[in-house]
Amino acid sequence: MNLFSKAIFDFYELAQSRKFEKGWLDKNIEMYQQDVKKPFLQLKELLIIGQKDSSFFESLKLSRPKRPASRFLDKGEVKNFTTLSIHPPKNNRYDHVPEIHFQLGFEKEDNYLFAGFRTSSKKEINLFREALDNDLIKKIKMIENRLGPLQGDKYKRQQNAPSKKLENFYQYKTFYFKKIYKRAEIYSSSFEENILRDFESASLWFKLIKNITHL
Repeated sequence: MNLFSKAIFDFYELAQSRKFEKGWLDKNIEMYQQDVKKPFLQLKELLIIGQKDSSFFESLKLSRPKRPASRFLDKGEVKNFTTLSIHPPKNNRYDHVPEIHFQLGFEKEDNYLFAGFRTSSKKEINLFREALDNDLIKKIKMIENRLGPLQGDKYKRQQNAPSKKLENFYQYKTFYFKKIYKRAEIYSSSFEENILRDFESASLWFKLIKNITHL
């Protein structure tokens, strides 16, 4: 049996068309719990059981299906996507923290696994550059084999690097991995194994940059 089925996207399509219909989610809460919440919590349970550091995945949080009342008028009451995420608390509003987000939703670009910094400070960029030794580069290449190339916002001007091997890394001012999934992949019988392995790579990157930036 597949972890996720077409039913989850049927729910998102209905949520998209009924998002401004107040009370729609309350009337269809059983559909949400069975087709959306249940498989996401099953994934979380598989991550906890299957990994050595189970406490890390125990901190994964499932997003709420409803938006706050203050957002209802412009965005609608019910969300057409769901996120399972790790987002460490900030000590202050100026802190930048790494994140992990696995999201499925109505839009094609909603279906992804994200790991890393969305924004970063000059201090964090310098710490990342200082940590770029052969061991870290090897680990980045290993993660790229699962999640695709390292991504992030880049400087407009070419940054000077101490060696040609580091030139590409020096161009980033944020650094993350983001793997997009097609619906056909998500329905497939191999998706459970693949997403568990992808989460393993995402958690490795999360822990690496968390340690590098002393968070």
